[in-house]
Amino acid sequence: MSKTPTKINEYLVLPIKLPDRIVESTLHYLYLRRHAPKVATPSDSRSLFAVNVPIDSTEAHLRGLFLRIGGGMVDSVVFDGEDKNKRREEAAPAESKKRKRVDDADVEAAATVMTWDRKLRRSGSTAVVVFVDKQGEVPVWGEGISDANKIPALGISRYLTHHNLRFPSKIELQSSIDAFMTIFNEQEAENARALARRRQEPDEDGFITVVRGGRVAPARQEEAAALAKKKGEKEAPKNFYRFQTREVRKERHQQLLAKFEMDKKKVAERKNMRKFKVSELSSWIRI
Repeated sequence: MSKTPTKINEYLVLPIKLPDRIVESTLHYLYLRRHAPKVATPSDSRSLFAVNVPIDSTEAHLRGLFLRIGGGMVDSVVFDGEDKNKRREEAAPAESKKRKRVDDADVEAAATVMTWDRKLRRSGSTAVVVFVDKQGEVPVWGEGISDANKIPALGISRYLTHHNLRFPSKIELQSSIDAFMTIFNEQEAENARALARRRQEPDEDGFITVVRGGRVAPARQEEAAALAKKKGEKEAPKNFYRFQTREVRKERHQQLLAKFEMDKKKVAERKNMRKFKVSELSSWIRI
């Protein structure tokens, strides 16, 4: 049987025993090296990068493992795909009453109903833990975990619990809906406030960028009443409808007829006056 190497490239090899209730326990290998991310952080000097963590890994498992081999206390554990800042916010108590910014992840988390009581890792997953000394004896996976952690069991009980969690009660569903709507409304209100701030902030040239938004009602009740009164006073445009056009033409025709009759009467009167003057002049000449 070949001897297990203690180091592969830059990784230290840490063998751990995985207990099994059916077959004989097997060895699992963790690969450890100093954590060296692309963006340095103050905790890099005491952080350890672990590769190939078991699929049932939890923070309690890793704490118990490194405590068992004398690696010291574990400050935090961040698994592959998890946000370190999010985990710190969840673990830290509320130190202030300031309203935290709501993002899409919070809305999605509030709308999610958990159907598994325990999360499993992908095969070959990674994790970042606090500074660890070199390993001692071969540890057994799962030893050193206190009963207070109450890690959900695997096997048939895991799937029975999953089946029960798939059908939550009405109270749990209503609580999930209320939490989602609360976070969603906070996000909508925050977006509205951000939009209002952008409307009032000038750019580098001193201009205020006009952004699309909802119509704003009049600032005062008097302005709203005056606007409604002004709208009520507006009439429909003249000659807009067909019957209005007919009425206007009919009225104009009657006016023209009346004027024609008046002019005709005046012409007749003038003719009569002219005949009278001519006959009067003829009689004077005869005399």
